Amino acid sequence: MEIQRDASDLYRLPCGLRDDIKQVGQLAERYQKGKVSREEFHHVRAAMGIYEQRQDGLYMMRIRLPGGVFLPDQMRLVADVARRRGDGALHFTTRQDVQIHNIPLVHLHTALVELARGGMSTKGGGGNTVRNVTACPSAGTCPYETFDVTSHVLAVTDQLLAAPSSFKLPRKFKVAFSCCPNDCSGATVSDVGFIAKVKDGERGFSVYAAGGLGSSSRVGHRIEEFIPESRVHIVTEAVKRVFDRYGNRENRRKARLRYVVIEHGIERFLEFYRESLAEVTAEYEEQGATELHLLDPDFTLPAVLPTVDDNDRQSEVKPLPSNFDRWKRHNVRGQKQQGFYTVAIPLPLGDIEPDALTALAATVSRYGEGILRATLSQDVSLRGVTVEQLTEIYKELVEFHLANIYQPVRSSAIACTGASTCRLGICQSQALLTAINIALAASDLDLWEANNVKLYINGCPNSCGRHPIASIGLMGCARRASGYLVPHYTVQLGGRLGEGRTRLAEGKQKIPARNVPSFIVEYLHAFRQSDQYPDFDAFLEASGRDTAHAIIEKYQTIPDYSDDPDFYCDWGTTEPVPVGSNAG
Repeated sequence: MEIQRDASDLYRLPCGLRDDIKQVGQLAERYQKGKVSREEFHHVRAAMGIYEQRQDGLYMMRIRLPGGVFLPDQMRLVADVARRRGDGALHFTTRQDVQIHNIPLVHLHTALVELARGGMSTKGGGGNTVRNVTACPSAGTCPYETFDVTSHVLAVTDQLLAAPSSFKLPRKFKVAFSCCPNDCSGATVSDVGFIAKVKDGERGFSVYAAGGLGSSSRVGHRIEEFIPESRVHIVTEAVKRVFDRYGNRENRRKARLRYVVIEHGIERFLEFYRESLAEVTAEYEEQGATELHLLDPDFTLPAVLPTVDDNDRQSEVKPLPSNFDRWKRHNVRGQKQQGFYTVAIPLPLGDIEPDALTALAATVSRYGEGILRATLSQDVSLRGVTVEQLTEIYKELVEFHLANIYQPVRSSAIACTGASTCRLGICQSQALLTAINIALAASDLDLWEANNVKLYINGCPNSCGRHPIASIGLMGCARRASGYLVPHYTVQLGGRLGEGRTRLAEGKQKIPARNVPSFIVEYLHAFRQSDQYPDFDAFLEASGRDTAHAIIEKYQTIPDYSDDPDFYCDWGTTEPVPVGSNAG
């Protein structure tokens, strides 16, 4: 039985979107004819979530999925647009967006029109705008959550997309919702973040502001210990206005909200916020808009589903297909609703083929809650699945090559697209993650799930790969040797999330890209042998940092080019980059 849900149930498309899409089409045509500058075209397309790729003439389009919510009809639409307007390359991001890659200039306008007809928007996917609002992908199913924040994410998205000011900010503005103090969505490292609370029986949130990941990452400041859930939209707008008024519009490198705190101090920032909050509250009271309009609770999973007896249902299951038990062990987890499960669908490097996405849409429409959820680790999941549905889901995933059996670091690793497509990329971060997986598979290490070690890789100092909050973070850079730019990574350790315990990874040591897999294997062997420590954080605090420093020093030597020319090539490449090249 298919579950029918409509995109209009999620959020309204921004006012004026049709005019924005028309403008992109007109400028694209004029740009192709040389009648407008690259800068003028960039100014318009970036705010519409369109990025120029490393390959001249090709573009990436980033589509919002608030809270990672992806409906079957939307999945089919995105797959179809990727096939006909691009080359079929699709990618899930660390902010729960989905990207279509390799779109020629002449197809940008048509792709935007087709997505909008299906209720999907790229507006705010880039540029100086409010970006996609994120949430814990397990919201509504996690046994540890305070309450489900999905409705809050969608309601705030609806409000922000309707405001023209959301698309004319000093720089990007990111909002996140977490269901509990574990802060899986990174509320404490966002421009404004909400962590679910209950106080005296009332649902609400603690609020953090002016955090963020990037070339100068910062942990956010708590600006509210508790607000009722009905005021989430008011607080979001108040913080956004502080950014709009006091953000640096002259220096892009210092334009994020966190620089307002750096420049003025937290006490003055709080004064700005209180003034803005009073102003917004008065406006909303006058407009009769003081209550946050939440979705019908029937849209998402109820807090308690009908009880299912697994023992009774197991008898109904037919003989299990090959590898089913192994797949189930690594990709299926229980929910807070007794007898129901979440199926994790790992996507290597966040990529998926259009045909696989179309087939997955059929599976999602037949099983579970009828919604695919994009995660913050570039994977997807299907929730609300019963035990007897697992076998059929597995068979379907096998058919379109999505029943990925556990890999050593896949479920705990992130890699941005890096220099393979991004014009800002210095290193081939995705190719490095593949090399690390191969090295770990050849070793006897299998400890990532048990110890929650997170490896995040970024191809440049920006933080699309979220390396500042990784257990082991790798940031792409380059060093000169023998007349070439040798790809390197700065190793940073000890990042983590959690209300009151968020910490950014630290470290300045650099290691050649070609030596990173060997370093990772040796370092994790050292961690496993130190079994007196309960987890990776304890290992770091005791001796783990010194151990890492010593191992890194072993792998820092760069051989002469004549002795080992392959060493000068990044993972996934066959040619070194000469000094003076503009690559990266």
